[in-house]
Amino acid sequence: MDAINCWKCYLSQFEDEHSMGSSLFAKYDSDKTGKLDSKQLKGLLAEMNGAPVSDIDLEWVLGRADVLRDGQIAKIELNQAIACWFQKQAQLRPE
Repeated sequence: MDAINCWKCYLSQFEDEHSMGSSLFAKYDSDKTGKLDSKQLKGLLAEMNGAPVSDIDLEWVLGRADVLRDGQIAKIELNQAIACWFQKQAQLRPE
């Protein structure tokens, strides 16, 4: 069931080239490989954060979101990467 829900979420985010997920991914997939390398992902996370992202934080996100274990973020992994990033940011905020 989790896989089906994940697939439905993916489809909704990338349903067409103008959807939020497609636009965001295309902006950072500058070499048009269909995957974000660590530099591209770091740029995406920095935009979302409004500040630079450390290499340690980048590796933390990659370690959790890179399900395919190829060192890059594919479209289907993007939502996981963003969710991990927001989780990491929430952990850093004092309560």
